[in-house]
This record gives sequence, structure tokens and C-alpha cells, in this order.
Amino acid sequence: MDKALEYFQENGVICKKVEDDREDYGDFIAVFGYGKLTREQIVEHIKANNLSCMFFEGAIRENEWKKRASGC
Repeated sequence: MDKALEYFQENGVICKKVEDDREDYGDFIAVFGYGKLTREQIVEHIKANNLSCMFFEGAIRENEWKKRASGC
């Protein structure tokens, strides 16, 4: 998971590792912004590394709006 996080952060993806010590749940990556990648690229990387992720749509929309407003 740490290598995936490093890859995402190198590409400007706003994310963090969420650790859960309960037996019924596992660790996952929380995504708050796409950075230089598309949603599809993020999902493919998650699948290729057999990880779990959760997209926080409200934060993503806000970050995408700010990115467009600043001309990036």
C-alpha cells in the first residue's frame, strides 16, 4: 500500500492511508483529489495492487473546481 501511496502523491493525488484494526474491515486509501491522474487511472492502479479505496466525492468536486478556477 505504501508504494501505491507514494505513486499517487508523486502524481498530485490528494489521498491518505486509513488503517482499521477491526477484523471485519481492512486498510484502504482515501482519495480526496485526482491530481494529475484520472479516476480511471487511480482505479486501475488500485486494482493492479489488490488494494481498496474510497473516493470522497464532495472533496474531489471541490478540489477539481479549485483546479479549474485557478487555470491548472
